[in-house]
Amino acid sequence: MFLQLRRIAFAPVYTALMFTLLTSLPSFAADQYAIVVGVSKYEYLDPRFNLVGPRNDALLVREFLLQRGFAPSHIRLLTEDVPGAQVPTRSNIFDAIESVKQQAKRGDFLYLHFSGHGSQQPSRQRGSETGNQDVNQDTDEATEIDGLDETFLPADTKNWNNKVQSVENIISDDAIAKVLADFEVQGVFVWLVFDLSLIHISEPTRQEAI
Repeated sequence: MFLQLRRIAFAPVYTALMFTLLTSLPSFAADQYAIVVGVSKYEYLDPRFNLVGPRNDALLVREFLLQRGFAPSHIRLLTEDVPGAQVPTRSNIFDAIESVKQQAKRGDFLYLHFSGHGSQQPSRQRGSETGNQDVNQDTDEATEIDGLDETFLPADTKNWNNKVQSVENIISDDAIAKVLADFEVQGVFVWLVFDLSLIHISEPTRQEAI
């Protein structure tokens, strides 16, 4: 199941929606896992892009999952300034996903929650090099009707890199699709929620790119 939530001005409505989603989590799974990501600080971006809410969101979601019976050891928390949590960098996020892949078995349930900035960028041709060692480098413009990839921005997101024609360290929709496909093959039931504040990281001008 895939859901994309865009933060809205009316906090009570947003809170009620999240409550409805979380109270609907399936209880039939053999084991329940969660990866909860909340990115509030962006080290390499302008400070104006920093957020307040995602860290709090991540803590609230974790607390609710614990109340729903998730084992503490089965919840991977990635956010800032929280004892025991990992910094929500791109590599740490994929490491957490890989860890669950190694543990989960057919019939288990995984809840994925991403809170932070989202964006779009031109879709790159299959086989383009990004310097990243996972499926984010394997995109296909033909799969994007509008020619754009939707992206999630981890804490170590950098600016546009003209050489690779990409914002560095983003997580693309293609990468997420590959993650979901892998869990589907394993027989793991997945819920994915994106709670995003949408921004645009501009491509450089011709002069800036030289």
